[in-house]
Amino acid sequence: MLEKITWPQYWTAIGSVSTLYYLTISSIIFKERLLHRFASKTDSSFSGSHGNLMGAIVENETEEDSLDSEDPDTDHSSNVRTLDKTETVANLITEALSSLGTNTNPTKVVSQLSGVIHQNNLDGSLSPFREAIDWHIVQTALDSCGVTLEDSDLDNIWSASV
Repeated sequence: MLEKITWPQYWTAIGSVSTLYYLTISSIIFKERLLHRFASKTDSSFSGSHGNLMGAIVENETEEDSLDSEDPDTDHSSNVRTLDKTETVANLITEALSSLGTNTNPTKVVSQLSGVIHQNNLDGSLSPFREAIDWHIVQTALDSCGVTLEDSDLDNIWSASV
């Protein structure tokens, strides 16, 4: 009887049996999640909770938890303004370097960017982002102008704004 089985029939049987096996094991492991999914379509008895990725039931956030997460002392709007300002400065740097063109030298790049940084860093809000801005300056100067800036050039750019 087993001699008449071909390889395609064998692999079809193996695939079917393994699929059935894994479906059975998955239904045992994720039984609660499956019950919750089917019950939520017909009954709203589970409306106060939801399942996480592993199928565990997680209660909704209480009012006290939501009050703790919204700390009035933290000013998220100032962080957003600083990030917006950093993005604006990055755009200004890109514009300034692209206007210089490829026939320029590091001295012109430093003088041009010193003005941009000085105008936008009067309050010192860009200082925490100096490494990121320096990286952007170096990359953009290399791409737009073909100029490689050294650390001393970057220090000269920032020294005018302090």
